[in-house]
Amino acid sequence: MVLGIFYYPWYGGKGNKEVPYRHWKDGGHKPPHTWNSRYLPTISESEQVEERLYDSFDQETVNKQMELISQAGINFVVWSWWGNDTFSDHALSRFWESKTSNPSGLKHCIYYEKEWLDNVPIDEIKSDIDYIKTRYSGNNLTDNEKYFKLDNKDVLFVYNSTPIKYRSGKSENYQSSLADKWCKIRTDKEI
Repeated sequence: MVLGIFYYPWYGGKGNKEVPYRHWKDGGHKPPHTWNSRYLPTISESEQVEERLYDSFDQETVNKQMELISQAGINFVVWSWWGNDTFSDHALSRFWESKTSNPSGLKHCIYYEKEWLDNVPIDEIKSDIDYIKTRYSGNNLTDNEKYFKLDNKDVLFVYNSTPIKYRSGKSENYQSSLADKWCKIRTDKEI
């Protein structure tokens, strides 16, 4: 059995140049005094609040998180990903390119969250998959040892929750049409 965990690289810390305190300030919060979270992440009791409101771009913090994940007996990490050139892509790219990344030896793959947006065109999805394969997995040609594969195929998780606009019964076949769409994409892209 292999065990995976979802990982959300959505957070910007105090010093993040792209979006300081990204997601920590949602809901009108004003970090470091108040923050948006169901819990305050603790890596060390000696840290200040400003330090514990971590930054997904900080490789020292990400490596600590990966080490804790590995110590918990987890085998692979599923990274939330919202598309090329997004905050989550930048966070994953920093991890992927860091010379010190992955000291735990974990495998990693992508959680394709764009499907939450609904009606993502198939050509856009195929382009995203080409990007993922080229940028992260090695395109099955020069396999990247970090990327998680099953039966020699890249693993990709897909967000598949019915969008709010369909929950009132407007489209009873939403889930089956989404499954059909991804079956075609999977066959075409060999994932």
